[in-house]
Parts: sequence; structure tokens; C-alpha cells
Amino acid sequence: MSIDHKVKILKDICQSLNEHKIPFSLGGSGLLYFLGIVHDFNDWDLVLYCTESEAKAALLHYNQTQLKNSGIYTSSFFFQVTHQGVKFDIMGYFGVKNFGEDYKLPYKVSKHLGIIPLGDVKDWLKAYELMGRTDKVDIIKSATQ
Repeated sequence: MSIDHKVKILKDICQSLNEHKIPFSLGGSGLLYFLGIVHDFNDWDLVLYCTESEAKAALLHYNQTQLKNSGIYTSSFFFQVTHQGVKFDIMGYFGVKNFGEDYKLPYKVSKHLGIIPLGDVKDWLKAYELMGRTDKVDIIKSATQ
């Protein structure tokens, strides 16, 4: 699947969230892609700052699959949206609890790429550290130092 197709579908989802006035930001590997840190990714990670019912209503026209937080994740809700083969992890108030720390990703948009609000790479670095994702931590540190 082409990156152009993935970006087109991302913009469609962003438009729907904006129409419903839902605060959100793009994180994960999609954020790293737009920052030029990685060159590919599997899915989009969107962190929403609203109730689960508001999120589901905004994305009503997309195929939704309910997922459960597991292990160290403390998001208030978690589901997946799939549209035209493109997958999105939709996380409410994304959180990670590990190493004695309970970290909630703050609502922060580092910049907008048109309709796409990018999260803050420093916040995602901290989240990846708590997730034990040393591969992502090393990539981010290498690219931002």
C-alpha cells in the first residue's frame, strides 16, 4: 500500500475528528515518519482527548474494532479503525504505567501539517522509554541530538 494512500485516508479521519471538534494528535511511528525519522510504518496512532462515545460517534462511518488495554497501557479507551486497508489505533488519553511511573501523554500539538496535528516527539520519547521500546528510543535520540 502506498504512503500517499495512507496519508489520504489519515486526512479523511482527521477531517471527521475536526468536524466533531475532538482534540487529537498523531503519534507513534506516523509522527516519526512525518518528522523524517523513519521511512515506513504499519498503522497510524491517534491520541484523542475526549470520551469514548464522542470518539466513536466521530468515527461512526468507519469500521471499528474494540480493543483492550493490556499490561502497561492505561489509556481510557482503545479501539482500531480500518478504512480502505489503512489501520488506525485510536487511544483516549494515552497512558503508560511502568517502572513505578504512571505517564499520561499530554495534549500537545508540536505543529500542523495541513489538517494533521503532530504530537510532540519528546512526549513520545518518554512514552517509548516506559514501554521498553529501545529501538524507537534509540532512533529518536539519534535523530534529535
